[in-house]
Order: sequence, then C-alpha cells, then structure tokens
Amino acid sequence: MQSGRVVRRGDLRSRVRRIKEHYLEPFDGYNYLYSNEITTWVLIKEMLFGVACNFFFLLHHKQQAIILKRVFKNDLSLADLEKVIESMRYFRNRAAHNYSLLIIKNSDDEFLYNTVYKSLLRLKNQEPARRMKETVK
Repeated sequence: MQSGRVVRRGDLRSRVRRIKEHYLEPFDGYNYLYSNEITTWVLIKEMLFGVACNFFFLLHHKQQAIILKRVFKNDLSLADLEKVIESMRYFRNRAAHNYSLLIIKNSDDEFLYNTVYKSLLRLKNQEPARRMKETVK
C-alpha cells in the first residue's frame, strides 16, 4: 500500500479458512447446502474492519471501483479512501485503548472526530454518521 503497509495473502486466506470452518449458525447450514463454498456476504459479515480493508485492497481495480460507487455518494479515489481508512483506524485504535477521542487532532489541525464524521457523511448509508453525531453530543 502507499503507506508502506504490507498485506499478506496468507493472513487473509487463514481468516477465510477459519470463517469457512465456523460451525455456528448460519454458517454450518450454509456450508452444508452449498458444498462448503463461501459467498461474499458470509465472508464480510465475519470480517473485522481491518481484514475487510485489506481484502478490499487486494481486489482487482475494476471490482474496487464498483464497490466504491455502491458505498459512497460521490467518486472517491483509492488514495482518498486510504486516507479515510487511516483516520478511522487511528480513531478506532485510540478508542480501543481508552484515550480521549475529543481532543486529538489530525495532521491538518482538525479534530479527528470531525474528520471521521465528514468521512461518514460521504457514505450513501447515513446511519453511521447519524449514530456518531448522536454519540458525540
């Protein structure tokens, strides 16, 4: 990736293998019906945010463009998407380690929660932005 981060296919393969072997509902019955084939919705449902991001960046550019058009209101370049994801990852990591989320700023001297909120407003689905706005108040 442009940030220098390395995404290893083996890590994703092991995650996919673990999801396919998951014996809790609905995966067990689904695997039985469809000969242990995994579809995208089952895969994404079980993925963590970081794993889903890595999976996206390993897709072919045509597939990435289709997904970006379905998820975001306006055209978004991959470079812009990487910035959005990095700010969300940083925000999430700060939250996971009990740091204050309301006083940290990004490199543009903007509060990070505002950066994340603006990114969420770019989504076609406005539910995440609405929830964040309610929570921050």
